[in-house]
Amino acid sequence: RADGLGLAALVLQGQAGAHGDADDRNDLVLTFADEAFEEVDAARVSGTGQSLSVEFDDPAPGIDVTGNGQPVAHGDNTPSTSDGTDFGSVPVESASRMQTFVIENAGSMPLSLIGATPVTVEGQHAAAFAVSTQPTNTLVPGETTSFAIVFDPVSNGLCSATVTIANDAPDESPYRFDVQGGGLGILTDPASLSVDEDRSAQFMVRLSAQPTSTTVVAVSRISGDADLTLEDGSSLTFTPINWSDNQPVTIGCAEDVDESAGTAIFRWSATGLADGDVTVSGREPPRACRPSREYMRANP
Repeated sequence: RADGLGLAALVLQGQAGAHGDADDRNDLVLTFADEAFEEVDAARVSGTGQSLSVEFDDPAPGIDVTGNGQPVAHGDNTPSTSDGTDFGSVPVESASRMQTFVIENAGSMPLSLIGATPVTVEGQHAAAFAVSTQPTNTLVPGETTSFAIVFDPVSNGLCSATVTIANDAPDESPYRFDVQGGGLGILTDPASLSVDEDRSAQFMVRLSAQPTSTTVVAVSRISGDADLTLEDGSSLTFTPINWSDNQPVTIGCAEDVDESAGTAIFRWSATGLADGDVTVSGREPPRACRPSREYMRANP
């Protein structure tokens, strides 16, 4: 009896000789009294003496997924650039990257990919990943189909999500694996800065993800009070090695005779990356420490 296969009868024809050499034995012929066994993928017969064991592989669909020709295992939670599950670094709001994956029916029965959109993306940063091409819904054994995912980051830093493939393969439904990518942009700390007159202060600049090549960030004053000047850090070089290291930009504030603090906008920019601004404010020293206007006029 084989559960789940609808076997009505199993008939053994012939007999094994009780005496003589093994070569003198008659063959055993297995006859299945049910058409369902036409779908049996494999049978294994073993035994010695008067004991016989017959094992059957249940007919079923199977699902395998590959990226860049490399297997992507069900439940894989370690994205890698080798199989395309790690999309690498992509500039925020100015670029995207597409990766194609292949599904194969590795079983012995037709595989169904369920629904109008069998491939979906879920997780914290699912909005950064979109399924641009859905696979076909039915695959015969050995047949393949493909789907494509586009990584289009909307924020700086690491973005991660889970790809889900709805299907009817036993023990692999739904099929899941993790993907990730880096939103590449420029980060500053702090986002705004105050500088005392006749003093200087710094803000830090770094990249939000590892670039594929050297990235040069330019910093300049684009508007505002001329008393606020860029003293150091007009050109900052980031590589795939030092991309996460903070590099300083130094802003100086000249002393003046007015009693109002000015502001200026300093902009950072890099080829292929979104520009950004830091607002810098000049700060008047405390009144008790400040010379009188009469003194300032008499001693310019």
